[in-house]
Parts: sequence; C-alpha cells; structure tokens
Amino acid sequence: MLYPAPNAAGLIAAVITHGLINESSKNAQKLKLQQKADEVLVPYKAVLSTYTYAELARQMVMAGQAEAQWLVESAPVFALTQDQTALVLENSIKVRKAGTTGPAVYERMIKVVSAPMAEQDPVAYWTRDNGSRLRQVTGELMQESVDLSVSMAAKILPGNVATQKSFRYFEGKTEKIERAGLIVERCTRRVLLTLREDLISVPFSPSTETCGVTAVANSPAS
Repeated sequence: MLYPAPNAAGLIAAVITHGLINESSKNAQKLKLQQKADEVLVPYKAVLSTYTYAELARQMVMAGQAEAQWLVESAPVFALTQDQTALVLENSIKVRKAGTTGPAVYERMIKVVSAPMAEQDPVAYWTRDNGSRLRQVTGELMQESVDLSVSMAAKILPGNVATQKSFRYFEGKTEKIERAGLIVERCTRRVLLTLREDLISVPFSPSTETCGVTAVANSPAS
C-alpha cells in the first residue's frame, strides 16, 4: 500500500463543501467557505493529529492469497458530512500485478459512504476512546475500496451493467441521487457503477429481513 503523506492530520480534509468551493470564482470566497468548513473539525484535531497512515494500513486485512498478487496504489481523502453523522471516502486507486511496472490493470476513483450514526452528539461519538470509532470506520471504508478495486482488477466483479437507473442513498442525513447500474447488493450496502464508470459503495435499508449477497453481471439493476 502506498500513501501520499506521513500522517493523517489532514485525513478528513473538510466538511463536504466541494461543490460550493468549485462553483465559487473568487479566492476570498473560497477561503471563507473553507475556513467555515474547517471550524467543524476543531474538536477532532487531537484525534487526527495522532492518527497515521501506517495505522490506517494496519487495520486492513488482505482477503486471502489472491490479493497478494496485486500492488495497490492509493490516495485516500476522507470527508465528514455537513451534519457530522457519516464519513465519506474518495479513494483514487491504481491496481497493478505485483512485480510489474506496466500500466495499471484497474484505475478509478472509488467512493465509499459510511452508514450514518444515530447518536445525538457526533463529536462525542467520533472522539470517544481516542477516536476508536473514527479509526474503525475509516479502516472499514478503506478496506471496502481496496477490496472492490482488486475485485475489479481480477474481473471478479462485472465491469459494466446492461441497465442504469436512479438510485437514492444517504450521505449522513442528506439524500443523494446517482444514475448508475447495480454491481453488488449485500445486506445494507450497494455497490454501483456510475455513468463515469467509477464505483460507489453506499448504505441502504433492505426491504426484507433476508441478508444475502447478490452480484449483478450485465443484467437490469434491481
């Protein structure tokens, strides 16, 4: 695993205000928006200052010998939702065969959204026990992104689907809509292939009590 910085002080870069920042044409307005976003992160600085990329990597478990065949280059960026109830990972990933220097077998942005937490005090939730829950969730999101990238490189998951439709999901308490095809549906999580051919892994509420895994290959999204 290759990481772009020695520590995770800036791991959660900002509250998600990217759309507002990108649409702003004035530097002063951009700076003001960024400063306002960063104010939300002040209570988390003590935890983030001691959370290293090495620790993040140690939380990951390679699933069997198959993943040892791959070299994964990763540039993860985590964000906290505006309501502070969920974390979002956008991970730029390249996957190569181990021991090779040629073009990447798989290279995409993979987005993973955590399920929203239900506690009333988000700061207490994320910082309790030296940020144990924050560390756990970021590790889980990172694991999901790497597992998906390796599965795509190994062609375990389909690289396309026959039908796209609009999927609704939540980033924290904010509802989002994504036009995409369904790749995998399992328990309370869906993996979608967007029109940009990126993967997003999002939480959802199943309509039945059955908790299974369904992989979809070149079939209508359901």
